[in-house]
Amino acid sequence: NGNAYTFGGCVASATTFGCSTYSQQVTKYSINGTTIGAGSTTNLTQLTAGTLDFPNAVMASAFYDGYVYLCGGANSNATGNGGPQTQKCIYNKLNSAGTITTAWSTTTGSLNQTIRRGAAYASNGYLYVYSGHNGQTGNSVADINIGKINPSTGDVASFSLSTTTFTAKWDT
Repeated sequence: NGNAYTFGGCVASATTFGCSTYSQQVTKYSINGTTIGAGSTTNLTQLTAGTLDFPNAVMASAFYDGYVYLCGGANSNATGNGGPQTQKCIYNKLNSAGTITTAWSTTTGSLNQTIRRGAAYASNGYLYVYSGHNGQTGNSVADINIGKINPSTGDVASFSLSTTTFTAKWDT
C-alpha cells in the first residue's frame, strides 16, 4: 500500500540484558521511491501494554490480504531472559488508507511454544511463524508453525507444526 510500519519495540538500559522499556506505538511511514515520509501515528490503533498474550516487542510480523499479523514476542510482563512471552498472534485489518482503526484481535490458535525474535511469512492463505528463541537460555526454535487464515475474518483457528524444521541458530 506504499507504506512501511513499525510495531512496538523495546529499549534496553545500559546495564541490563533485554528490554527495560516497552513501546506500544504503531507508526506508519509513507514511501515513494527513495523518499520516506515522516512517521505518523494518526488513525492507527496502538498496541496494548501489559496484557499477557499481547506482544509489544521482538515479535514476528507478516502482511496478508489486507491484514497485519504480529506473532510471538514479549511485553512488559516478560522478565530478563525468560518469563511470560506469548504463543499467540494478534492481527488487525488495514483499511484502504493504510490506517488501522479497529481494536487488535488475538488469534484463536496458539503457536506450539513461546517465541520471540522469530520470523513470519504469509502466502496462499497460510501464516508461517518460525525460528527465533523461546525465552530460555539455550533454547533456539527450529519449528515452523503453519496456520490457515480465515479469509473472511483474518483469524487463524489453529496452528500445526511442519514436518520440516530449520536449523536452530539463536544460541549457536
